[in-house]
Amino acid sequence: MHGSIGDLSLVDMPISKGAKKIFEVLDRNLIEGYLIGGCVRDFLLGFDRHDYDFAAGEDPHRLLEIFKNAGLKVFDIGMKFGTIGVRVGGEFFEITSFREEGGYKTFRKPESVSFTKSFDRDVKRRDFSINALAYHPKKGVVDLCGGIEDLKRRILRSIGRAEERFLEDALRILRGVGFVARFDLSIDEETKKAMLSLAHLLEHISKERITSEFVKILTALCNIKKTREIFSEFEGIFDGLFGSGFSALALEKGRYFTDANIELKIALLFLENQAALNRLMLSKKQQAQIKAYMQWLEVLDSFDAPELKYKIKKLLNKESKGVAIEWMGHFIEALYLDAKVLEAYREIVQKGEAYRLCDLAISGKMLAEINISGKRCGEILERLLDLVMQGGLDNTQEELLRAAKSMMDSEF
Repeated sequence: MHGSIGDLSLVDMPISKGAKKIFEVLDRNLIEGYLIGGCVRDFLLGFDRHDYDFAAGEDPHRLLEIFKNAGLKVFDIGMKFGTIGVRVGGEFFEITSFREEGGYKTFRKPESVSFTKSFDRDVKRRDFSINALAYHPKKGVVDLCGGIEDLKRRILRSIGRAEERFLEDALRILRGVGFVARFDLSIDEETKKAMLSLAHLLEHISKERITSEFVKILTALCNIKKTREIFSEFEGIFDGLFGSGFSALALEKGRYFTDANIELKIALLFLENQAALNRLMLSKKQQAQIKAYMQWLEVLDSFDAPELKYKIKKLLNKESKGVAIEWMGHFIEALYLDAKVLEAYREIVQKGEAYRLCDLAISGKMLAEINISGKRCGEILERLLDLVMQGGLDNTQEELLRAAKSMMDSEF
């Protein structure tokens, strides 16, 4: 945590030149405005701040006009919800008018938004107390919801009635899990009870939003203790999203998370229930990598099989040499592989054993010299490689040519 959280009325929060410019324009036009949410929270917790979001007590159309008149580039990025964008040099800021929200539809979006001059009303609609902290250079940190005390106690607590906050926006349930994981927080009992009882509402949230928050949670899980705490404490949420028993499996797989990347973590968690992956929206690149990881995991899990080296070679054959070695490194570091698996892999790499066509002691040109060409040439080379990988043939020019001649007129 960033030092001692005590009297913050005069705290000097370092802000960028662009953020200072936003405050100057707001103050010059007598508009109440603050930095709000994550940037203030992260500063107090001692984490790096990435985004500066402002809240201001003025209609968004008026804000757009004011910043445009100040010579800054402005953008309509959500005027109906009160949000404009302002570019200052190389920095981009979102500024949202103080607002109140009407009823919610689909447990995610407000049916109506009205703008207000009251900052108090604006913060009372937010999700958690630690995200309602605001900052102004002349006022210091402004706390209307008890966020400072919650930061001191390292507690995650909903603003107002927890059930109402999650009925307004069910994604807050998963975001709450993420905050607990990322910032090592404990959770207020009422807040936790509401999250678990309303977890079924997450079925109304888009795959894109679920994926974004789930990836943040997985990124934060980098040791066994934290992984087990999160999946046990929020079992009902994860099982509701990905199926009964998901959390129990995650508790077992959590011991591997220390050095694993996101795609490997996902492969580990969904290996035994791959259909549940449909709940996530992943890029084609991520899907391909996760699928490949799963194929590797299935092989590496069967290290007692006599054909282990052959299976490893088949996997190595699917990827470029550099990628294959890099991926195997992920498994070695993250999965604490059985000694038999490591020994088999090291023999393949260190002894330069063949697992792709270019490793064979003969080539298509040599086969052409004995009248094997075209499609048949490729088929025979693939068959020869397969036999070499299985250990049925020595990778020597003499033996491979002899075998190739015998295959010329045979079916295989």
